[in-house]
Order: sequence, then structure tokens, then C-alpha cells
Amino acid sequence: MRADSQRSTIYEAKIYLSSGTRPAQNKNCSTPTQAIMRPIDLTIQPPRSPYQKMEGLYMMPRTIDKLRAKLPGGKIGAYSITTAFGPGLSLLLLDDIGVTEKSLLEIVQKVSVEHEIADWLRRNADLSSVASLNDKLFSPRIEDVLTFIPAVTFYEIYPAAEKMSITSPMFEVLLEDDRLMFPNHFHNGSVFAPKA
Repeated sequence: MRADSQRSTIYEAKIYLSSGTRPAQNKNCSTPTQAIMRPIDLTIQPPRSPYQKMEGLYMMPRTIDKLRAKLPGGKIGAYSITTAFGPGLSLLLLDDIGVTEKSLLEIVQKVSVEHEIADWLRRNADLSSVASLNDKLFSPRIEDVLTFIPAVTFYEIYPAAEKMSITSPMFEVLLEDDRLMFPNHFHNGSVFAPKA
């Protein structure tokens, strides 16, 4: 197996493992496996990268991971959907597509696999401006956030940001913060970094 093919397989396996579902068994198998959406523990692993998409939306898989951490048996750890200073990126995402945290959490509690969430989003969310919403989600930089959050508080919440340029995108801050909290989860950089 070629190295880049092997990396791709490992990447796909990590995406699959972090989705909380099991793949369908071979069609020739007489006992199919039922996929189950399980709660996750964000005290032992980070949510998925803000660069990962569902229905073309940045942040959606990460937001779903945070909601799965709110399910019975899950642990949200240091992560949240809302912040004391204003909407976080997850809440900004949900507001812009016309979906409440409560309604998405209800769906996460009911479904067995993530594609059912995607189906629900296609039926219930406003996906008419995905490209402009992605630009809006990706555009905040550290310097933008520091205009409404005191620097001391910001760097308490995101300690990895202290070593970053104030022009760094918040997506990169989130990833660096994940790397700081879970160094063993990342090998040779982020497995979740966007493709060049």
C-alpha cells in the first residue's frame, strides 16, 4: 500500500471513528450491524475540526460533537455552544441557518447515524447561503474577538492563542487549543487540517 493511500485510509478511519457510527456490514453478511449515535467524551478527545463540513457547512460536525457530548453518558469538558461574551462560532452557524441548539440537540438524540442529521438539515435548515456563511464563520481573527472580549479572559479561554499572531483565524485558534489540550490525539500536525 502506498504511503499516501495509507494516510488517506487512516484519515477516513479517524473521520469514521469520530462520527460515532459503525459502518454497515458487508451486504453478504447475514447479521447487519445497526449504527448507533453515541455520546462522546470531550475531556479525552477534541471535537472534530472546524474545517470539516456537513451539507457544505464548516463547523457543523464540530457542533454535532459538542451536542453528542451533552447526551447522557457524554462529557462536554471545556467546550460549549454559547459563550458569556456573545455567540460562539457554533451558535453563529445555527442562527444563520435558522436552527436552534435545542432543535438540533433533539435530532442528535433521536438519530442513529449522522447522515440522518444531514437529511434533517436539508429539510429544516436554510442552506441557501452556505458559501457566504462559511466566509462569515472563517473570517473572525483573534484581533476581531479581542474587540469584545478582554485579552486576559480570551487568553484564559484559548491559551494556545498567546503564541499566535493576532491576525490568526479563529479556526486555527480552535485547532491549536485542541492540540494543546490533546497532544496525543494529533500526530505530525492535525489529521483534520483542510486539504491544500
